[in-house]
Amino acid sequence: MKKFTLMDYVLFNGIPKEDMEMLLACIGAKIKFYKEKDDLTELLQNRQYCFLLLSGRIRMTMPNGNVRLLKENSFFGSVVFSEIVPEAAKSATYQAETLVTIIVMDHEGIANPCWLSCFFHNRLRENAERLYWQD
Repeated sequence: MKKFTLMDYVLFNGIPKEDMEMLLACIGAKIKFYKEKDDLTELLQNRQYCFLLLSGRIRMTMPNGNVRLLKENSFFGSVVFSEIVPEAAKSATYQAETLVTIIVMDHEGIANPCWLSCFFHNRLRENAERLYWQD
């Protein structure tokens, strides 16, 4: 089995290992695990959070029936960049297609740098924007 750390994910690129614990607390990060076919809609539509898919695949079904698969390293959630998220994506349903591990983060923690305005928090924000636009 592959051994990984959060620094292996694009969202955390350039953030020193020694700053990771403080950053995770700052953004209220929590790791959650789900099994295949779990309905994740209620969590993933919660406008208080944004998410990084660490492993597995999530099926996102739009109201018009279009399906998009979210896979490892996908960054999503409707609030961080809410002005550019299509309304239909905010109404999508989500289901775990495989075993899923996601990191749940408070959107305010990412969108608004902490009172220290620390380098690593600003780097996280830049990485989040880059990831959002590449998806």
